[in-house]
Amino acid sequence: MIKKSGMPLLEVKNLKKYFPVEKGFWRKTVGYVKAVDKVNLYINEGETLGVVGESGCGKTTLGRCILRAIEPTEGSILFRLNGDMIDITKLDRESLRATRRYTQMIFQDPYSSLDSRMTVLDIVGEPLLVNNLATGRKMEERVKDLVKVVGLNVKHLKRYPHAFSGGQRQRIGIARALASNPKFIVADEPVSALDVSVQAQTLNLLQDLQVEFKLTYLFISHDLSVIEHISDRVAIMYVGKVVELAKTEEFFLNPLHPYSEALLSALPKPDPRLRMKRIILSGEVANPVNPPSGCYFHPRCKYAEEICKKEEPGWKEVNPDHFVACHFAKELSLKGVI
Repeated sequence: MIKKSGMPLLEVKNLKKYFPVEKGFWRKTVGYVKAVDKVNLYINEGETLGVVGESGCGKTTLGRCILRAIEPTEGSILFRLNGDMIDITKLDRESLRATRRYTQMIFQDPYSSLDSRMTVLDIVGEPLLVNNLATGRKMEERVKDLVKVVGLNVKHLKRYPHAFSGGQRQRIGIARALASNPKFIVADEPVSALDVSVQAQTLNLLQDLQVEFKLTYLFISHDLSVIEHISDRVAIMYVGKVVELAKTEEFFLNPLHPYSEALLSALPKPDPRLRMKRIILSGEVANPVNPPSGCYFHPRCKYAEEICKKEEPGWKEVNPDHFVACHFAKELSLKGVI
C-alpha cells in the first residue's frame, strides 16, 4: 500500500453549488436546486476517499466543483501545490489552467467520454500537447508507456474508440488522466458501466496505479462493496450534504447516522447467517429545491424527534476522525456490517 502522509492534499470548506430554477418567458429565477450544500471534507495525500449516496444526491456535482469543471456558488477548495495550500476557487483563468494538469478526472461512461474521431494516440497525447509537456516523438513515447501501464497493446495506438470493449475504453480514459502526471484524480463511478469481472480488474488497476504514481483519489460510487474494497475513508451524501465521514472499517462496523445504517442494511452478504434485516426507508428523497426544515433526513428517519424537524444538526467529530451530522449520534446504537 502507498504510504499515507497524514497531510491534507485537499480541503473543502462550506462548499455550495446552487443551480437556479427559472420560469416564464423572462426566465425569472424562482428558486435554487441545492446540489451541494455546505460540504466540509478533507483528503490526505496518497489516500482514497469514497463518496456514496443515492442517485441525485450531488456526488458528481461535488467532484466537478472540486475540479472547477463547474463553478461553485460559495465556499473554498484548498489544494496543496509545491508545499503551499492554494484556493482553487480564487484562481484566475490562466492560473487555473496551469493548476489543472495536477487534477484530472476519470469519467463514468467509457463510451461517451472518448472522442470517436480521435485515435488512442491522439486521445492520450492531448493532455501532453495542451499542457506543453511533450510533442512529436517524445509525446508518442510517453503515450506508449502509459498504454503499457494500463494494460493495453501499443500496436493499437492508431485505432479508434469504437474498436475497443468497454473495459478497454475505460483503460484509455485512465491513461489519458495519467498523461499530465496528476496528484489528484476524481474517479466518477469509473466501474459502474462495466461487467462485474471487468470491474474487479479496473479497481485493481487503479490501486496499482495509485502506488506507482503516488496518486490521491476522490472515488464516487453508489456501490458500497466497491467503496469498501478501494477506499481508506468514506463520505456519505444525502441531498447535497455530507452526513457522515469516517475511516472505512470504522464506518462499516460502527455507523453513526441513520441513513448510513439503512444503506449498510442493503449490502449483500455472502453468508446467509450474517444477513441483517433490510431497512426500508419510508417516503421519498427530499426535494433539493425545497428541502425540509431541520435535518433533511428527518421525514424518513425512524429515530427522529421534534428537534430534528426544527434545527439542522451540526457537523461534529463524535469519535476520532469520525464526523457526523445527527442530533442523536452519541445516543443511538446503530447496526453496522459484521
